[in-house]
Amino acid sequence: MKFERKPIEVTPTCAMCGKPINTHTSEQMKSCTQERRKSKEIKKFRDPDELSLEKNDILDFCDRVLLRWQKETLTPEMTKNITAMMAVKTAVYFTDDESLKAIWSEIIKWVYHLLYENAMAQGKMEKSEWAQTMDKLEKKHP
Repeated sequence: MKFERKPIEVTPTCAMCGKPINTHTSEQMKSCTQERRKSKEIKKFRDPDELSLEKNDILDFCDRVLLRWQKETLTPEMTKNITAMMAVKTAVYFTDDESLKAIWSEIIKWVYHLLYENAMAQGKMEKSEWAQTMDKLEKKHP
């Protein structure tokens, strides 16, 4: 019996109405987006490191990534990526809001730090003046 590889089918759903995203008309997408924005509490002053997104926003992001990946050629690597993203989505879905904010706030801080470190490393390799200035400032004010 020959093994036949079949694509993994995932149907991302809208976090607001529960309908499949790929069946949304532009009007429905606009309506759900507006509804999601209305549901958020608006604060005048925000901590830039505090997560302002809600669980539904993160789930929507996971769905968009899954949709994009499903359109690509299914390779063993892509299958692993899709499986991992499904695990992330499942974990987000079952995590309480308070823990989710704490975890994703740390992830955001970590990403910003990595972006900074990466830019510094690139700047040093290119012997950029700005990187040397930043390095001096860092050493002067640790």
